[in-house]
Amino acid sequence: MKLSNFNFNLPKELLAEYPAENRDEARLMV
Repeated sequence: MKLSNFNFNLPKELLAEYPAENRDEARLMV
């Protein structure tokens, strides 16, 4: 397995920096 397989082009504005205030609104992609 190569580390380069895990390089994704994701816009910074789509990355969560802080948890959602209401945990019911939180989303997790696995």
